[in-house]
Parts: sequence; structure tokens; C-alpha cells
Amino acid sequence: MKTLHMLKNFWRDENGGQVVEWPLIAALLGIAVIAAWGALKDDLNSALGSIGTAITTKTGEILSS
Repeated sequence: MKTLHMLKNFWRDENGGQVVEWPLIAALLGIAVIAAWGALKDDLNSALGSIGTAITTKTGEILSS
């Protein structure tokens, strides 16, 4: 009987749950960021390259005027 009571108390005890939850959430967010970066890196590189080219072109036009 005493063991059953201890098991029920252990099962209902929510103390220390955050010790596991927050690192798990952080790990899942990290995995999501890595997956998103892998999926979007080519598009981001292309977009940033286009912006850089546009800035360089406009700067050259302004300086040559």
C-alpha cells in the first residue's frame, strides 16, 4: 500500500518538470533554425547578392555623375 501511495505521489509531482521542458524547447528551436537555414540559404544568398549588386551599381552611377 505504501509503495502504491508513493508511486501515485511521484506521478502527480510536477516539480522539476521545467528542468526538462526548457532545454527540450531550446533544442527543438535550434533544430528548426538549422532546418530553415538549410532550406532557405540559397534564396537568401541570391537575394542578398542582388541587393549588393544593386547598391554597387547605383553607387557607381552616382559617383560617375
